[in-house]
Amino acid sequence: FPNDANSWDSLGEAYFTNHDKKNALRAYKKVLSLDPNSESAKSMIKKLETTIKINLTDEKKENHITNS
Repeated sequence: FPNDANSWDSLGEAYFTNHDKKNALRAYKKVLSLDPNSESAKSMIKKLETTIKINLTDEKKENHITNS
């Protein structure tokens, strides 16, 4: 398991399905370290990084409004 890209991909999918985006991102990055040609991992990393960035921006806006 520790060096099997497919297992890490499945773990990333499980995290993603359960809305655990940070751990999903970690798992997909591990996939890419084991299989640099994994197009599915590249795609999911891009999707997750965009989603996480948007969520962080929204949180900052909410905190600014709350603290004003």
